[in-house]
Amino acid sequence: MVKAKGGAKTAIKSTELDVSGEGTVRACADKALKMLQEGQVDKVTLVGVGLQVNKAVAAVELVKKKIAGVHQCTTYAPVQTKNTKATQIRIDLAMESAVLDVKAPGYQSPESKTPSPRKRKATKSDAQATLPMKKKVAHAFNEASRRQERTKNAVPSA
Repeated sequence: MVKAKGGAKTAIKSTELDVSGEGTVRACADKALKMLQEGQVDKVTLVGVGLQVNKAVAAVELVKKKIAGVHQCTTYAPVQTKNTKATQIRIDLAMESAVLDVKAPGYQSPESKTPSPRKRKATKSDAQATLPMKKKVAHAFNEASRRQERTKNAVPSA
């Protein structure tokens, strides 16, 4: 329950989506997207156990990529499934922070984005790293030759 501004309590409409082995990540993400965009629910919770943890995280990342301003709260817990122990992940997504516990350790506001390593600006060393080995060797040889030429042609100081 969340308190409204007038002091009255209002119920949070939420739904839980179990990520299973069947189906695709895209289908799970599309279902969550539809619920959040159409305002059917205030909060969508994706639950993945064991091998489905990665699938749940991938679906959440797709949702966050499509909708700007999504708040996220993630919790991990060990669970007993049949005769083995597994990890369960619960990822809550909401359009408003009032629906989630912002003091929880797994809370991520929409502003807390870290740059992806794939999207960073290329530097000179990055360009060098993408060259094939023969070109790297040739490039290094040419640089060494240029340095030698500069030192030969340099005027000795008195």
